[in-house]
Amino acid sequence: MPPHAARILAAACLFALIGPTPFVEMVKPAFNQSQEIGVTPLVYPAGASRTIGALAYREGWVLDGRYTGFGGFSGMALLGEREFFLVSDTGIVARFTLTRDGQVLDSSIKPVPEGPGSADNKYARDMEALVASPDRETFWIGFEHANAIWKYSADSEKALAHARPQAMQSWAGNRGPESMARLNDGRFLVLSENVDDDPRGKRALLFAGDPTAAPDDVIRFFYDPQGKGLATDVQQLPDGRVLILHREVSLRHGFITRLAIADVGAIRQDYVLHSKTVAEIAPPFVTENFEGMTILREGDDLMLWMVSDDNLMGFQRSLLVKYRINPALL
Repeated sequence: MPPHAARILAAACLFALIGPTPFVEMVKPAFNQSQEIGVTPLVYPAGASRTIGALAYREGWVLDGRYTGFGGFSGMALLGEREFFLVSDTGIVARFTLTRDGQVLDSSIKPVPEGPGSADNKYARDMEALVASPDRETFWIGFEHANAIWKYSADSEKALAHARPQAMQSWAGNRGPESMARLNDGRFLVLSENVDDDPRGKRALLFAGDPTAAPDDVIRFFYDPQGKGLATDVQQLPDGRVLILHREVSLRHGFITRLAIADVGAIRQDYVLHSKTVAEIAPPFVTENFEGMTILREGDDLMLWMVSDDNLMGFQRSLLVKYRINPALL
Protein backbone atom coordinates (compact mmCIF):
# COMPACT_ATOMS: atom_id res chain seq x y z
CA MET A 1 0.00 0.00 0.00
CA PRO A 2 1.47 3.40 -0.94
CA PRO A 3 2.44 5.57 2.06
CA HIS A 4 -0.17 8.22 1.27
CA ALA A 5 -2.88 5.55 1.04
CA ALA A 6 -1.88 4.10 4.40
CA ARG A 7 -1.97 7.57 5.94
CA ILE A 8 -5.42 8.29 4.55
CA LEU A 9 -6.71 4.89 5.68
CA ALA A 10 -5.41 5.41 9.20
CA ALA A 11 -6.97 8.86 9.40
CA ALA A 12 -10.25 7.57 8.02
CA CYS A 13 -10.34 4.84 10.67
CA LEU A 14 -9.72 7.43 13.38
CA PHE A 15 -12.49 9.74 12.17
CA ALA A 16 -14.91 6.87 11.57
CA LEU A 17 -14.41 5.45 15.06
CA ILE A 18 -14.10 8.52 17.29
CA GLY A 19 -14.65 11.58 15.10
CA PRO A 20 -12.19 14.47 14.68
CA THR A 21 -9.97 14.99 17.72
CA PRO A 22 -9.43 18.59 18.85
CA PHE A 23 -5.96 17.87 20.19
CA VAL A 24 -3.65 15.26 21.65
CA GLU A 25 -2.55 15.90 25.22
CA MET A 26 1.14 16.74 25.30
CA VAL A 27 3.64 14.73 27.30
CA LYS A 28 4.92 16.79 30.21
CA PRO A 29 7.28 18.21 31.30
CA ALA A 30 8.97 18.33 27.88
CA PHE A 31 8.04 21.65 26.30
CA ASN A 32 9.66 23.08 23.22
CA GLN A 33 9.36 26.77 22.34
CA SER A 34 11.30 26.65 19.08
CA GLN A 35 10.18 29.42 16.73
CA GLU A 36 11.42 27.63 13.63
CA ILE A 37 8.95 26.58 10.97
CA GLY A 38 10.09 24.23 8.24
CA VAL A 39 8.49 23.81 4.83
CA THR A 40 8.91 21.04 2.27
CA PRO A 41 7.51 21.25 -1.27
CA LEU A 42 4.43 19.10 -1.66
CA VAL A 43 4.85 16.28 -4.16
CA TYR A 44 1.90 16.40 -6.52
CA PRO A 45 0.72 13.04 -7.89
CA ALA A 46 2.45 12.21 -11.17
CA GLY A 47 0.07 12.33 -14.09
CA ALA A 48 -2.78 13.87 -12.09
CA SER A 49 -4.55 16.84 -13.65
CA ARG A 50 -3.91 20.15 -11.91
CA THR A 51 -7.38 21.42 -12.78
CA ILE A 52 -10.14 20.37 -10.38
CA GLY A 53 -13.51 21.88 -11.17
CA ALA A 54 -13.22 25.65 -10.72
CA LEU A 55 -9.72 25.30 -9.20
CA ALA A 56 -6.26 25.07 -10.77
CA TYR A 57 -3.44 23.88 -8.49
CA ARG A 58 -0.53 26.31 -8.16
CA GLU A 59 1.71 25.23 -5.25
CA GLY A 60 1.79 23.27 -2.01
CA TRP A 61 3.94 22.93 1.10
CA VAL A 62 4.23 20.60 4.09
CA LEU A 63 4.61 22.56 7.33
CA ASP A 64 6.62 21.35 10.31
CA GLY A 65 7.65 22.82 13.63
CA ARG A 66 9.08 21.65 16.95
CA TYR A 67 7.07 24.02 19.12
CA THR A 68 4.93 21.91 21.43
CA GLY A 69 1.45 21.71 19.96
CA PHE A 70 2.52 22.80 16.47
CA GLY A 71 -0.14 21.67 14.01
CA GLY A 72 -3.88 21.33 14.31
CA PHE A 73 -4.37 24.41 12.14
CA SER A 74 -8.04 25.17 11.59
CA GLY A 75 -8.18 28.85 10.66
CA MET A 76 -6.06 31.15 8.54
CA ALA A 77 -5.68 34.69 7.29
CA LEU A 78 -3.18 36.53 5.12
CA LEU A 79 -1.57 39.72 6.43
CA GLY A 80 0.15 40.29 3.08
CA GLU A 81 0.38 38.36 -0.17
CA ARG A 82 2.48 35.60 1.45
CA GLU A 83 2.43 36.54 5.14
CA PHE A 84 0.40 33.88 6.93
CA PHE A 85 -1.47 33.89 10.21
CA LEU A 86 -2.67 30.46 11.40
CA VAL A 87 -4.64 29.47 14.50
CA SER A 88 -4.60 26.02 16.04
CA ASP A 89 -6.73 23.61 18.03
CA THR A 90 -3.99 23.72 20.67
CA GLY A 91 -4.35 27.43 21.42
CA ILE A 92 -1.32 28.69 19.50
CA VAL A 93 -1.00 31.24 16.71
CA ALA A 94 1.70 30.91 14.07
CA ARG A 95 2.85 33.78 11.85
CA PHE A 96 5.40 33.59 9.06
CA THR A 97 6.24 34.79 5.58
CA LEU A 98 6.77 32.12 2.94
CA THR A 99 8.79 33.20 -0.08
CA ARG A 100 8.05 31.76 -3.50
CA ASP A 101 11.23 29.68 -3.39
CA GLY A 102 10.30 28.10 -0.04
CA GLN A 103 12.12 30.27 2.50
CA VAL A 104 10.41 30.94 5.83
CA LEU A 105 10.98 34.45 7.20
CA ASP A 106 9.96 36.17 10.45
CA SER A 107 8.34 33.11 12.00
CA SER A 108 6.58 33.48 15.35
CA ILE A 109 4.74 30.82 17.36
CA LYS A 110 3.04 31.55 20.67
CA PRO A 111 -0.10 30.82 22.64
CA VAL A 112 -3.01 33.20 22.34
CA PRO A 113 -2.58 35.55 25.33
CA GLU A 114 -6.15 35.46 26.61
CA GLY A 115 -9.17 33.36 25.89
CA PRO A 116 -12.02 31.38 27.37
CA GLY A 117 -11.04 29.24 30.35
CA SER A 118 -7.54 28.39 31.45
CA ALA A 119 -4.60 28.33 29.04
CA ASP A 120 -3.76 24.90 30.49
CA ASN A 121 -7.09 23.54 29.31
CA LYS A 122 -6.69 22.92 25.59
CA TYR A 123 -10.41 22.30 25.15
CA ALA A 124 -11.00 25.88 26.31
CA ARG A 125 -8.53 27.24 23.75
CA ASP A 126 -9.61 25.15 20.74
CA MET A 127 -9.56 27.76 17.95
CA GLU A 128 -11.45 26.76 14.82
CA ALA A 129 -12.25 29.97 12.92
CA LEU A 130 -10.31 33.15 12.16
CA VAL A 131 -11.53 36.44 10.66
CA ALA A 132 -9.41 39.49 9.87
CA SER A 133 -10.69 43.05 9.58
CA PRO A 134 -10.13 44.66 6.15
CA ASP A 135 -7.19 46.68 7.52
CA ARG A 136 -5.73 43.61 9.31
CA GLU A 137 -5.68 45.58 12.58
CA THR A 138 -8.24 43.38 14.33
CA PHE A 139 -8.89 39.65 14.41
CA TRP A 140 -11.83 37.58 15.58
CA ILE A 141 -11.37 33.95 16.64
CA GLY A 142 -14.06 31.34 17.15
CA PHE A 143 -13.47 28.94 20.06
CA GLU A 144 -15.28 25.68 19.47
CA HIS A 145 -15.72 24.04 22.87
CA ALA A 146 -16.42 27.34 24.61
CA ASN A 147 -18.87 28.42 21.89
CA ALA A 148 -17.32 31.87 22.16
CA ILE A 149 -15.94 34.58 19.88
CA TRP A 150 -12.99 36.73 20.96
CA LYS A 151 -11.56 39.84 19.31
CA TYR A 152 -7.80 40.54 19.39
CA SER A 153 -5.36 43.26 18.45
CA ALA A 154 -3.26 42.81 15.32
CA ASP A 155 -0.21 41.61 17.26
CA SER A 156 -2.31 38.99 19.13
CA GLU A 157 -0.98 40.41 22.38
CA LYS A 158 -4.24 41.77 23.72
CA ALA A 159 -7.87 40.67 23.81
CA LEU A 160 -10.13 43.58 22.96
CA ALA A 161 -13.56 42.04 23.57
CA HIS A 162 -15.33 38.70 23.77
CA ALA A 163 -18.79 37.18 23.89
CA ARG A 164 -20.59 33.88 24.31
CA PRO A 165 -23.64 34.45 22.12
CA GLN A 166 -26.77 32.95 23.58
CA ALA A 167 -27.66 31.54 20.17
CA MET A 168 -24.55 29.31 20.31
CA GLN A 169 -24.88 28.01 23.86
CA SER A 170 -26.86 24.91 22.92
CA TRP A 171 -24.23 23.86 20.38
CA ALA A 172 -22.37 20.70 21.39
CA GLY A 173 -18.76 21.05 22.58
CA ASN A 174 -16.98 19.60 19.55
CA ARG A 175 -19.55 20.76 17.01
CA GLY A 176 -19.47 24.51 17.56
CA PRO A 177 -18.39 27.60 15.55
CA GLU A 178 -16.22 25.92 12.93
CA SER A 179 -16.65 28.48 10.12
CA MET A 180 -16.80 32.26 10.36
CA ALA A 181 -16.61 35.09 7.82
CA ARG A 182 -16.94 38.85 7.98
CA LEU A 183 -19.07 39.93 5.04
CA ASN A 184 -18.33 43.06 3.05
CA ASP A 185 -21.19 44.93 4.75
CA GLY A 186 -19.81 44.19 8.22
CA ARG A 187 -22.12 41.32 9.12
CA PHE A 188 -20.64 38.06 10.47
CA LEU A 189 -21.60 34.62 9.18
CA VAL A 190 -21.04 31.65 11.53
CA LEU A 191 -21.66 28.00 10.62
CA SER A 192 -21.65 25.23 13.21
CA GLU A 193 -19.63 22.16 12.34
CA ASN A 194 -22.28 19.56 13.03
CA VAL A 195 -25.15 20.89 15.11
CA ASP A 196 -27.83 19.07 13.15
CA ASP A 197 -30.61 18.30 15.63
CA ASP A 198 -33.05 19.83 13.15
CA PRO A 199 -34.05 18.13 9.88
CA ARG A 200 -33.57 21.39 8.00
CA GLY A 201 -29.77 21.32 8.37
CA LYS A 202 -26.83 22.48 10.46
CA ARG A 203 -27.38 25.46 12.72
CA ALA A 204 -25.98 28.75 11.51
CA LEU A 205 -26.01 32.42 12.50
CA LEU A 206 -25.84 35.79 10.78
CA PHE A 207 -24.79 38.59 13.15
CA ALA A 208 -25.81 42.16 12.28
CA GLY A 209 -22.26 43.33 13.09
CA ASP A 210 -19.35 42.55 15.38
CA PRO A 211 -20.57 39.56 17.45
CA THR A 212 -18.46 40.62 20.42
CA ALA A 213 -20.25 43.99 20.49
CA ALA A 214 -23.83 42.86 19.83
CA PRO A 215 -23.98 39.08 20.39
CA ASP A 216 -27.78 38.97 20.51
CA ASP A 217 -28.43 40.93 17.31
CA VAL A 218 -28.51 37.80 15.21
CA ILE A 219 -30.55 35.83 12.69
CA ARG A 220 -30.73 32.08 13.21
CA PHE A 221 -30.90 29.95 10.09
CA PHE A 222 -29.81 26.55 8.79
CA TYR A 223 -27.21 25.33 6.34
CA ASP A 224 -28.04 22.12 4.47
CA PRO A 225 -24.80 20.75 2.96
CA GLN A 226 -26.74 18.12 0.99
CA GLY A 227 -24.15 15.37 1.41
CA LYS A 228 -21.05 17.51 0.82
CA GLY A 229 -19.63 16.76 4.29
CA LEU A 230 -19.07 19.03 7.28
CA ALA A 231 -18.49 22.74 6.72
CA THR A 232 -15.04 23.69 8.03
CA ASP A 233 -14.59 27.27 6.77
CA VAL A 234 -16.32 30.00 4.79
CA GLN A 235 -15.06 33.05 2.86
CA GLN A 236 -16.84 35.72 0.84
CA LEU A 237 -16.11 36.03 -2.86
CA PRO A 238 -15.79 39.39 -4.64
CA ASP A 239 -19.27 39.01 -6.15
CA GLY A 240 -20.88 38.73 -2.69
CA ARG A 241 -21.49 35.00 -2.67
CA VAL A 242 -19.61 32.81 -0.19
CA LEU A 243 -17.29 29.88 -0.76
CA ILE A 244 -17.81 27.07 1.77
CA LEU A 245 -15.13 24.48 2.52
CA HIS A 246 -16.37 20.96 3.37
CA ARG A 247 -14.59 17.92 4.73
CA GLU A 248 -15.70 14.31 4.36
CA VAL A 249 -13.76 11.22 5.41
CA SER A 250 -14.47 7.55 4.77
CA LEU A 251 -12.70 4.22 4.93
CA ARG A 252 -13.04 3.83 1.17
CA HIS A 253 -11.89 7.24 -0.07
CA GLY A 254 -10.08 8.82 2.89
CA PHE A 255 -10.35 12.62 2.98
CA ILE A 256 -12.47 14.40 0.41
CA THR A 257 -12.58 18.20 0.18
CA ARG A 258 -15.54 19.87 -1.47
CA LEU A 259 -15.82 23.57 -2.19
CA ALA A 260 -19.25 25.03 -2.83
CA ILE A 261 -20.75 28.47 -3.41
CA ALA A 262 -23.87 29.88 -1.79
CA ASP A 263 -25.83 33.11 -2.07
CA VAL A 264 -26.28 34.64 1.38
CA GLY A 265 -28.37 37.59 0.19
CA ALA A 266 -31.71 35.95 1.02
CA ILE A 267 -30.88 34.76 4.55
CA ARG A 268 -33.63 35.47 7.05
CA GLN A 269 -34.90 33.87 10.25
CA ASP A 270 -35.13 30.05 9.88
CA TYR A 271 -33.96 30.23 6.26
CA VAL A 272 -32.40 27.06 4.80
CA LEU A 273 -29.21 27.86 2.86
CA HIS A 274 -28.07 25.56 0.06
CA SER A 275 -24.87 25.53 -1.98
CA LYS A 276 -23.50 24.32 -5.31
CA THR A 277 -20.31 22.25 -5.53
CA VAL A 278 -17.63 23.87 -7.71
CA ALA A 279 -14.68 21.56 -6.91
CA GLU A 280 -14.17 18.15 -5.35
CA ILE A 281 -10.64 17.20 -4.27
CA ALA A 282 -10.31 13.46 -3.74
CA PRO A 283 -7.61 10.82 -4.41
CA PRO A 284 -5.53 10.72 -6.56
CA PHE A 285 -5.34 14.47 -5.92
CA VAL A 286 -3.59 15.67 -2.77
CA THR A 287 -6.06 15.33 0.08
CA GLU A 288 -5.97 16.03 3.80
CA ASN A 289 -8.17 17.33 6.58
CA PHE A 290 -8.48 20.88 5.19
CA GLU A 291 -10.16 23.17 7.72
CA GLY A 292 -9.00 26.72 6.96
CA MET A 293 -8.94 28.88 3.85
CA THR A 294 -8.54 32.45 2.66
CA ILE A 295 -9.09 34.22 -0.67
CA LEU A 296 -7.00 37.02 -2.16
CA ARG A 297 -6.36 38.89 -5.37
CA GLU A 298 -3.03 38.56 -7.19
CA GLY A 299 -3.19 40.97 -10.11
CA ASP A 300 -6.11 39.81 -12.23
CA ASP A 301 -6.20 36.36 -10.59
CA LEU A 302 -8.34 35.21 -7.69
CA MET A 303 -6.40 32.83 -5.45
CA LEU A 304 -7.41 30.38 -2.74
CA TRP A 305 -5.09 29.19 0.04
CA MET A 306 -6.08 26.26 2.28
CA VAL A 307 -4.47 24.78 5.40
CA SER A 308 -5.05 21.33 6.88
CA ASP A 309 -5.52 20.22 10.47
CA ASP A 310 -3.25 17.24 11.19
CA ASN A 311 -4.91 16.56 14.56
CA LEU A 312 -1.32 16.25 15.87
CA MET A 313 -1.29 12.72 14.46
CA GLY A 314 1.91 11.40 12.92
CA PHE A 315 0.09 9.90 9.95
CA GLN A 316 -1.46 13.24 8.97
CA ARG A 317 0.19 16.40 7.63
CA SER A 318 -0.10 20.16 8.00
CA LEU A 319 -0.46 21.19 4.37
CA LEU A 320 -0.57 24.68 2.90
CA VAL A 321 -1.86 24.64 -0.68
CA LYS A 322 -2.72 27.29 -3.24
CA TYR A 323 -5.22 27.18 -6.10
CA ARG A 324 -6.30 29.67 -8.73
CA ILE A 325 -10.08 30.13 -8.85
CA ASN A 326 -11.70 30.27 -12.26
CA PRO A 327 -14.58 32.78 -11.80
CA ALA A 328 -16.27 31.58 -14.99
CA LEU A 329 -16.89 28.18 -13.37
CA LEU A 330 -18.40 29.49 -10.14
